[in-house]
Amino acid sequence: MVEKMNKTTIEEKEIMRLKAIKAMNYAFSVNSNHNIGACILTNNGNFYEGCNVENSISGLGNCAERNAVNNAVAHGEYSFKSILVIHDGKDPVYPCGMCLQYLLEFSQVSQSDIEIIMCNLDGKEQKSTVRKLLPHGYYTDEKSHNLSKFRGFD
Repeated sequence: MVEKMNKTTIEEKEIMRLKAIKAMNYAFSVNSNHNIGACILTNNGNFYEGCNVENSISGLGNCAERNAVNNAVAHGEYSFKSILVIHDGKDPVYPCGMCLQYLLEFSQVSQSDIEIIMCNLDGKEQKSTVRKLLPHGYYTDEKSHNLSKFRGFD
């Protein structure tokens, strides 16, 4: 697989940060009271937000990162440049393993790694990529899953 990645610009990152904060404020965190927001940037330059949505039944909730991806997919976008995740905790927030695996599948569609920008409201920030945070993720078989049919929509 091609190992390419376009870096997020300062301007894009600021837009993502503001959109992720707005989404974070809508989080439905009925169990943890831990609001998380995310904003994903597509390779076409579009931004899609998501927030965490919890449920009283364990396992029925959804993370902010996956909700941002799902929002983009609902708009016909499958190729992603970066995702910013933010919360109001002391340190930057990292995506969970499930979200990393979810993002990894889409990195296979775009045939490029996805930059992950992890932040808190105080301005602390760390950067990485999906493949660095999930070095042994499950890679989908290109032919059996026909990922190529999702290329070119963007």
